[in-house]
Amino acid sequence: MRLYGRPAADISLPEDCKVIDIQGKTVLPALIDGHMHVSSEPGRLDHLGHIRTNLRAVGKLQACLQWGTGTVAHAAGSPESMILRDVDQNRGTGSLKGVLMGIIDMNLFVGDCPFRTIPTSAEDLKRLREEAGLERAVATSFGSLFYYDPMAGLERDLKRYESLRDWLSFFAVVNPLFPQLEGRIERAAKDERIVGIRLFPTLHHYALDSERVTETLRLASEHHLPVNMTARLTDGRMAPRYVDQAEISPDTLVEFLNSAGESTLILSMFFFNELQPLLVDWSRLPRVVLDLGCSKPSVDSFDRLPSWFPVERVLFGSGAPLYYWKGSRLAVEGAQLTEDQKSAILGRTAKEVFPWA
Repeated sequence: MRLYGRPAADISLPEDCKVIDIQGKTVLPALIDGHMHVSSEPGRLDHLGHIRTNLRAVGKLQACLQWGTGTVAHAAGSPESMILRDVDQNRGTGSLKGVLMGIIDMNLFVGDCPFRTIPTSAEDLKRLREEAGLERAVATSFGSLFYYDPMAGLERDLKRYESLRDWLSFFAVVNPLFPQLEGRIERAAKDERIVGIRLFPTLHHYALDSERVTETLRLASEHHLPVNMTARLTDGRMAPRYVDQAEISPDTLVEFLNSAGESTLILSMFFFNELQPLLVDWSRLPRVVLDLGCSKPSVDSFDRLPSWFPVERVLFGSGAPLYYWKGSRLAVEGAQLTEDQKSAILGRTAKEVFPWA
């Protein structure tokens, strides 16, 4: 064996050197790329402006490792030197911590998914937080969706994720048709981990114009809890056949929005082409907020968003880990929105909507 062109016997090793026995094995050193632009982004970018650049940079560096390149000589420039600094601080983790912290994802799904296995242990969610660079997140428990008693399902997962309470909050799913509605909402309001009420009329099959739904909005408003009204859990074309998701007609939705009163209302899991054509004057509904993060958004959809809805009233929700978190993020970052608008979507608006402890 020869090291750096000299016989191994001529090399003196420190006493504390770690020795690995590779007798009979072949060792292939990683390649060195002597000149590489890890990423390139024209112009001067602020903190959030680096998000798209960093995602691409980390992806490129991970691809280098996959194909055998272990070292790159980065032809540095602004802002690329920042990218490598942040990646180096988290090398080996695939993490963007320190680059993306400040983002709030208001639509995680956690617990035991009845359709397929998804990574939702406490450790899985910690890794997701690191990879996605989340400051905070709001989750919905699968147990609260599918248990006969939604609060019993939520209680189970509140205990399961107790160790994450410093950054992970929850919606309390309620079915307005079930008894003890007032008690359930009061219970939710007393727990600082619960920051909103979530309605799934398409999954639980009740009418939006029912008196019980109106009462739910009133009670939530009294306790200063926003109400999330969700259009679907999954795309109907891909939903399991045993999940019967009702559809909400445009007229029914418009009537519901106009009758929401003083309630802070978040619309989730609607498609752009369902909301944009509605005959609604959004300026007259200042307490209606949209979560468009996991509604199969495209860059073009976000480009057109300011033409029909106030961007400062849009939240980001990825649907992770049921959905892939990077898709929605890149759609926001690739859009021709201002950095201030992206900052609002990715975190600032959520801090205004939710009653953080």
